[in-house]
Amino acid sequence: MFLLIVIFILLFSAFIFWLFTVLSNYRRLLKVSDNFWQLSRIPLIGHLHLFPKSRYDVPEFLIGHANRALRDGHNAMCWWFASELNIWALDSESAKEILENSAELIKGNDYDFFKQWLGEGLLLSTGAKWKRQRRILTPTFHFAKLEQYTDIFNGKARELVQSLTNLASADDNSSKAEDISEMIRHISLAIAAEAIMGVRLQKDSHCEYVKAVADFNRHLHDFVMTPLFYFCPFAWFLLGRGFATRKCVHKLKAFTAKIIGERIEIRAQQRKHLDKERANNKKSGDSFLDTLLDMEGNDTLEPEELREQVDTFMFAGHDTTSHALIWTLWCIACHPQYQRLIHAEIDAKCQEMNAKGIAEEISFKPAHVNELRYMDRCIRESLRMFPAVPVVERQLQNDLAVNGKVWPRGALAVVAPILIHHNEQVYPNHWQFDPDNFLPEKVAKRNAFDYIPFSGGPRNCIGQKFAMLQLKIVLAHLFYNFHFSTEVPFLQNLPALEPILRPQNGLPLKITKRKCEIIMNEEQRLDLLMDEKNSEKIE
Repeated sequence: MFLLIVIFILLFSAFIFWLFTVLSNYRRLLKVSDNFWQLSRIPLIGHLHLFPKSRYDVPEFLIGHANRALRDGHNAMCWWFASELNIWALDSESAKEILENSAELIKGNDYDFFKQWLGEGLLLSTGAKWKRQRRILTPTFHFAKLEQYTDIFNGKARELVQSLTNLASADDNSSKAEDISEMIRHISLAIAAEAIMGVRLQKDSHCEYVKAVADFNRHLHDFVMTPLFYFCPFAWFLLGRGFATRKCVHKLKAFTAKIIGERIEIRAQQRKHLDKERANNKKSGDSFLDTLLDMEGNDTLEPEELREQVDTFMFAGHDTTSHALIWTLWCIACHPQYQRLIHAEIDAKCQEMNAKGIAEEISFKPAHVNELRYMDRCIRESLRMFPAVPVVERQLQNDLAVNGKVWPRGALAVVAPILIHHNEQVYPNHWQFDPDNFLPEKVAKRNAFDYIPFSGGPRNCIGQKFAMLQLKIVLAHLFYNFHFSTEVPFLQNLPALEPILRPQNGLPLKITKRKCEIIMNEEQRLDLLMDEKNSEKIE
């Protein structure tokens, strides 16, 4: 009995100490938060009750309040989620100070939800481990190495073209809208598996993986946006959601573990037929995984580290890129005046390629797609309006002076590309799709941090060149072969504020077959551009 009393006293004392610590920290943050723009809040609930119930209404809700705060002269706003203080950067200068701070590299607590899946791969690792991983992995994404992936990009793009050909009609009048978002996700995953892992996926073998990724992201959103789980995380399991999440994670890990095992077995068989000199040649492997497996000395990754990097890059390598493709196709399908210019540009480039004796089967190289400047502007504008990763977080370890205000330690610093990109002081018509936002003269006038689809600073996206090259090659194939249109109004396909920005209605497009018909020089292309601009003004 005496022992039980002692245990009870110790537990009660520990609880009192914990409660005192939490309340003291809460009061400290509460006092500092009064210096930031915010709406009225409820104690211990914060602003959660103000947020829209539908996740598809959250982006417009936040963008509206961000621009309201900017008009009031503020460069940051704060939101309380239960006892957690979130401070959101609203302009490029604030974003730059957060993202370029080399002492504040720890991701926010919301990323902890990912740890059960991604472990401590490059996305989630910190400190010396992150620096080592970044040093090891950076050379694998150097632009000079991307040439080896172009055959994969072109091959998978042709497979997608073949699949879409079965859905396409001869003209717009007879075509029927089809949601092709799943096809885009599938082909993006196949590209990631082959380019990163060196494994070709069998037909339909990856549907369960794509579904598991989507389910995992929905679980994450619900966990973050439900006040109950802040006060009682155990309720997540009591309601069965925790077990459902674990089931998703099991599927995801099993998928990548299978890929790793298959690749190791293939390489072992290959080495049996190679002489000693060839077997020791570090250049014998072409995929990202081959490079990791070939590392020696201090750069060797432990088995668990290897799995974590595989999971991280399979996620980042397909989910973000697939949604960048989806949003770009959506933006251009909704704006036929810009699609005409893309068709003309691609047709001219393909005719030039054929004139130089390139095979009839079009195969785009980096040099080819880098000359498709108008398509590049359209891609960048779609990433401005709908950045694939809408929010980046840092858990502040120290008080940080940002634009004349102290952001306190313990707060969550949030840099949201979707807010920065919709700053009406930088992009006055921020809800209008306008590729001219990325004319060289306009880009030169802006702060580099006014456009951060791949984040910025030391923790920027390591694979952004890989992603952009993939986007350009796949889109070049699609627009060379098809015309896309839709009957759904542009801004009615709302984005959901999840870790990856997803469209509410998927990608419902009418697909029409086309042939390369327009032959024009640069002067003629500029004339067409002026005609499109003039007709747009008349409308």
